[in-house]
Amino acid sequence: YSGLSKKFNKGDLNAPVILNQQYGLGMDYFDVNKDMAFPSLASVAYRAINEKELISEEMRLIYVALTRAKEQLILVGRVKDEKSLIKYEQLAVSDTHIAVNERLTATNPFVLIYGVLAKHQSPSLLNDQRFERDIDQLNSEVKPRVSIVIDHYEDVSTEEVVNDNEIR
Repeated sequence: YSGLSKKFNKGDLNAPVILNQQYGLGMDYFDVNKDMAFPSLASVAYRAINEKELISEEMRLIYVALTRAKEQLILVGRVKDEKSLIKYEQLAVSDTHIAVNERLTATNPFVLIYGVLAKHQSPSLLNDQRFERDIDQLNSEVKPRVSIVIDHYEDVSTEEVVNDNEIR
């Protein structure tokens, strides 16, 4: 699953006319005398509904990717710096869910995934958040394997020097 850091396409939400399949059309109010446009109540409501539907669809796609992988799933994402990773790691994650406000304000799939992955990889889980049985007692086929590999851009080289004369 690549492109986790790509922002959700919310271009349709900024249009002056918002269309919702269930509720209909929401248009901005245009004041002819002042030559200004204002968002109407319908357009604000439909924009919020459409944004929620967009995030829900993205979460569904993530779920499909996570549950349909046969042997291995590689998630590819990037952040600007280590501070961003720490910020995503500290998202409010309960036992099974990301907080609703975090989901609704997510800007990309990475925000939706990383907090949960970081929590379940962390050795400092509270006792009430640990597995009921010792994970080492499980069969190797059912052991969850979650690993996060962080490569810094400076460490990744596009060319590897094998000899002084050869570049691979």
